[in-house]
This record gives sequence, structure tokens and C-alpha cells, in this order.
Amino acid sequence: MKVKNNLLSVVIPAFNEPTLLERQLKSILCQTYRPIEIIISDDCSPNSIEPCIQSFASIIDSQVSIKFQRQQINLGVYWNFKYCLNQIKGKYVVFSSHDDWYIGSNFFSDAINILEIENECDIIIANAATQNTNGNNLNGVMMDLYTDELDNSGWILLEGKYFIANHLYNKLHPSYSSVVMNWETLKRYNYLDYFVDKNILLQNKKNINFQPDEGFVCINLLAYDGKVAISGKVVSVRGTPLNSWSRTKFWTKSAGLGLFIPNFLLLRFYKENGFKNGVLLMLRNLVFMHPVRSFNLSILKFLNYEMNAILIMSFSFLYYYLPGFIKKILHFLLRRFKKNFR
Repeated sequence: MKVKNNLLSVVIPAFNEPTLLERQLKSILCQTYRPIEIIISDDCSPNSIEPCIQSFASIIDSQVSIKFQRQQINLGVYWNFKYCLNQIKGKYVVFSSHDDWYIGSNFFSDAINILEIENECDIIIANAATQNTNGNNLNGVMMDLYTDELDNSGWILLEGKYFIANHLYNKLHPSYSSVVMNWETLKRYNYLDYFVDKNILLQNKKNINFQPDEGFVCINLLAYDGKVAISGKVVSVRGTPLNSWSRTKFWTKSAGLGLFIPNFLLLRFYKENGFKNGVLLMLRNLVFMHPVRSFNLSILKFLNYEMNAILIMSFSFLYYYLPGFIKKILHFLLRRFKKNFR
């Protein structure tokens, strides 16, 4: 008797561009894996995507469902994503941008098969192409791991701590559309507690001068105490429309502030669990890779004005305004220290 498959939740925070969403939905429905629930939140788009959702009504059955919500006010990318997370019912989850799309039909099935077989593995990362470029997200990592062609479709299991320390923030920048995760494990790690309450950041202000970022928290949590399965096979395309969030000046300017909270919370997590390479990695991210442009009291309030947070933000702020040649010297010293530390 065939064992019943576990539900897969595909999360899509969306804004405008119904044509791109339609392409993404078609590519998801071409996947052979069932059952699937697709969770879509329209972040109060001026150009409503609801007609696009209605056009897929005929495919709703016991194996496919679409949960749709149109927000009454614009939440912003981060909080719209957080809303979607609170709707998840599946054992497994994929976070997907509405302007991405899938290639082929077996990625979900192949990924979940590995998650079911490998008890220590809670996360699958495949390769993704970037629209209108020749680049793929995992090519640098595949060059290190494979001895044959980059399009090799085999899966490699890596120890999670090694993966975090050597790959995640170096040559690898995964596209979430090509990542399948165990949602039940994320909940055990209290993943949703890593998200910021918007009211705390506002503090009676009308606007926030940055928007938080998820910051690969989910990948860190799932990889930390287990294994990661990765493949060089391209399974999705990362969309890059001209009006995408990652192209905006606001996103670029607020990157350091947006990543400060997730990186600091991960630093705290790694410190509590004695993972020294993880602590060093987060310190590098906080100070050298994503320095803050301004000193932000709202962030420090969220972090309960912890002294380490104040000190790190101070160093990060000072580093941002250092002359370029001093930054190069510090980067060189950091690499040497990291090499000797290992």
C-alpha cells in the first residue's frame, strides 16, 4: 500500500505583476508532487492579483489548494512574508517569490524524497539560474564539490556546521524557490520568534527608514544540527524584473539595518550552543559585510538594549564610514584570523 505523502506548503508573498504570478503558479502546478497548498498574500497591490488567482479555481481539488488573502493595507515585503508563514499547514515548505518560476517537474518530489529518507537532513538546496544572466546561484560551491560537470544532478550531503562556516555566506547565495525545508523542525527552533514586531520598530513614528530581512535564519537553524543536501542541477529561475524589491534604492540603503537583527539573533544562538565558527561568521556579517549606515535605537530596543548589540552596532557604524583602504586592510586581517582560528 502506498504511503500517503505529507503536505507541502508553497509560500508566495506577492505585489503587483499578476502576469509573473501566473507564470509561477503554472510552473508550480507542473511539479509532480502532491499534495500542495499554495499560500499567496497580495500586499495591497494597486494592480490586484485576485483575478489571476480566480483563473486557477478549476484546479482546486483534494491534492491542490490555494489560500489567498489580499491585505487591506500595505505591510511591506517582510511583514507580508511573515503573514504567509502563519498560514502554513504543511510538514514541508518552500518560500517562493512571485516573479520566480520552476524548470522541469520533479524538483519537489526529489527533494522531499531525500528529506523522508535522510533523518538528519531537514533542508534541500538546489541550483537556480538568474534571469537575463549567465549566472547560477551555486556554481562557486559546485566547483569546490564536484569533480565533473556543474549540471550534475546528483545530491551531495554536507555536515551542516561545515556548510554554514564555509559556504553559506561565501560562494553560495541560494534562491529560496530552490530550497525545500522541514517546517516542523523550524517550528521546534522557534523560527517565528526571529521575526520583528513592526510596532516595536515604529515607536510612534510614521515610517521606518529600513525594512528587516529574513537573513537566511531558516537555513542556519536547519543546517546547524544536521546535514544539508545540495545539487548543481538548475531547478528554478530567479526573476529580476526592473521593479523588483531587491533592485530598489531603499533595499540597498537599508541592507545593513535590515540584516542586523537576524544576524545578531543567530550570533546569540551560536554563542549559546558553542559554535565558535558561527559566532565569527555572524560578527563578520554584522560589522564587515553589512555595516549599518546609522545608529538605530528601535533595533536596540527590540534586542532589549543588550550590551553586545550596542557594541557591535557601534563598531558596524564606525566601519561603514572608514576609508576604503583601511577596510581592505581589515578584511585581509579578518581572513588571516579566520584561517588561523580554524
